[in-house]
Amino acid sequence: MSSASPAQVVTPPAPPTWRWWYWVVLGLVALVGAALLALDPWLRQYLEKQVAEGTHGRYQLHITQLQTSLWHQSVYVRGVQLRTVGPATNDRAALPPVQLTLGHARLTGVGLWQLVQRGTVPIDSLVLDSLHIRLLGRLPAAKKSQPLYQRLPLHLEGIRLGYLSLRHVQTAYQPAPQTGVAWKQADLSARDILLSAAGAADSQRVGYAAAVTAHVRHLVASAVQHRLALRSVRFASRPGTLVVDSVMVRPQQPLSEVRSRNARVSLHLPRVSLTGLHTAALMRHQFRADTLLLLACDLDMTAPRVSPPPIHQLLAPWLDRVQLEHLLLANASARIRGVEEQPRSQHIAVQGSHLRVDSVGAQDQQRVLYAQQWDVRTGVVMARLDPPFYQLACQSAHLATHGGVLEVNNIRLRPLVSVVELSRRKHHQAPHVTVLIPQVRATAIQYAALTHQHCLIMQTLTIRQPRIQTRSDGRFALNPEHSVATPEALRHLGFTLDVRRINVQNGTLYTIYRAPQNAKPGQLTINRVSGTIENFSNDPHRMSAAHPAVVHATAWLQNRCQLQATLTANLLDPNGQHTITGTFSEGQLSMLNPMTVPTKQLLFRSGQVKHIRFRMQANRQRVTGPMWASYSDLKLTMLSQKGGADHKTLGSRLKTTLVNGLFLRDDNPRKGRLQVGRMTSARDLRVSVFTLWRQGIVSGMLNSAGVPAPLSKKLSEQQDKPVYK
Repeated sequence: MSSASPAQVVTPPAPPTWRWWYWVVLGLVALVGAALLALDPWLRQYLEKQVAEGTHGRYQLHITQLQTSLWHQSVYVRGVQLRTVGPATNDRAALPPVQLTLGHARLTGVGLWQLVQRGTVPIDSLVLDSLHIRLLGRLPAAKKSQPLYQRLPLHLEGIRLGYLSLRHVQTAYQPAPQTGVAWKQADLSARDILLSAAGAADSQRVGYAAAVTAHVRHLVASAVQHRLALRSVRFASRPGTLVVDSVMVRPQQPLSEVRSRNARVSLHLPRVSLTGLHTAALMRHQFRADTLLLLACDLDMTAPRVSPPPIHQLLAPWLDRVQLEHLLLANASARIRGVEEQPRSQHIAVQGSHLRVDSVGAQDQQRVLYAQQWDVRTGVVMARLDPPFYQLACQSAHLATHGGVLEVNNIRLRPLVSVVELSRRKHHQAPHVTVLIPQVRATAIQYAALTHQHCLIMQTLTIRQPRIQTRSDGRFALNPEHSVATPEALRHLGFTLDVRRINVQNGTLYTIYRAPQNAKPGQLTINRVSGTIENFSNDPHRMSAAHPAVVHATAWLQNRCQLQATLTANLLDPNGQHTITGTFSEGQLSMLNPMTVPTKQLLFRSGQVKHIRFRMQANRQRVTGPMWASYSDLKLTMLSQKGGADHKTLGSRLKTTLVNGLFLRDDNPRKGRLQVGRMTSARDLRVSVFTLWRQGIVSGMLNSAGVPAPLSKKLSEQQDKPVYK
């Protein structure tokens, strides 16, 4: 018989350990998923609560959708609304009413690891779309505080945002009833924004950004009683350009011819273009750019009662310095109201170079109005002179500080009232002047001295073919004030005038005078006037008795007798002492009848001038000097007071017989001897120095012709008795 073996016990296999870890991971994922599902509602509610608590219930925030994605490191927001719900109590008075809506926004590429470490957090992009803001009331005054990068949440070291975009932004801000700004649509983008200490210290950045672009459309603003409208504004920090289309400025009240406290401006500017702008310098309160171009500017303004301060003082609150390489203004027009002169101009073109607008640029003796060079051209320029009696205009003008050039073409001065009306409104005889000058050109003008030292200094002044007509009416009394048309008047200009040489080329002077007793005016013409004036100055360093002003002139009297004269004068002599030497060529004395018959009832029946030479000494008291007059066959006819060559009365016939028979020398020289006449006449300071010269010539001619010196003096000084006083 055989024995049995013991039974074997089989142990079942243990369950695998990974199933336990599976449930742990699954549980953690479920917890994280639940947390993430709860994060978005919690974060939305947290933000809404923080706004309400931070503004003490003044503002209410509502977010329709907030969605975060840790996997994609992004946040998406839609339907954001911020509005004012609470009253403006004392603790909330600084918070103005606001309405804000945001269509949607997306934040992507947030560096979570850097966020946990509180370092510089990188963010790929932030895009805000359809942002509309309406703000009523003044924003709270800015307070000095820590820089923005020092006030980041969670004490972050910084934020680096790769791209920021604001699309379809609409804004309206009205801090006061008559003040506000709004635009219908704007797009803004910025790249590489470094919000940190390093970004703040980077002088090449603009508001922490490496590059900024903006496009604003249909912007309107109201301030300082004016309304501004811009159709489009485009800005790019790289390469530093700003383009503004269709600038319109209109005053809230119509323009007036009467000055107001502040200037009123009406401006139309189709295009403003700025290139080469150093945008980073703006953060340091400095404006630096290459070229500013203004096209077709149309300016119409009423000047203020008080002149504004210099430009650099007006800009001082915002900019410490303005540096502009080139300023270009093309096809502009301007009109200024509120001043008696009422200046206006068309087709203005301006080029300015190397402008520096600050206190240093204003005081730089080498600059003119902040610039190293100006070149200005205009079309028609018009202004009132001695308003409202005269209109002064020119067809074109050119000014260039480089070389000191000034050229004015087709100058016209015309009276706006008749000669009678002018004298009646001035209550005395007043010259009624009409001037036509094809061209006036000055060279080597020291514009810097004019700007800083009020000294008008130039090398030459050339006046080409001037045509001057003067009318006067003897029925009115003389001006009771002293005449300013005298050499000594240059002492009282109030500024330094120094012209090295004045040239007058082929001018014509027409003189028309109406005597009180004769309606027919007398006429005298001086033709082909040419000459030079040397050292025309009131500068004591230039003008003295040893270095006087010297005038050389030639002209034709009535276009039939040549006159040559030389004048020397110390223009700083208070007594007005000056000397004139001159000659008259051959001519018929009858050429004077158009003036002497209507005004003096004196007719030259005959008389032939062979040669006249004189030397005149004149001052504020009198004129004296010898005259050598050679003539023949002198015969006069005295007319009645009613005038007219054919109107002879018994009295006028007796006067004619006495004058021709007792006083006049028919010929000079007579019996082989030339009788020297003496010029003697007293000066009336109410009339111009030209009248004094004429008196001297008349007294010398009468005395040369045989009229006794006392009578010659009296006749030369005789003034017509006015009818109107």
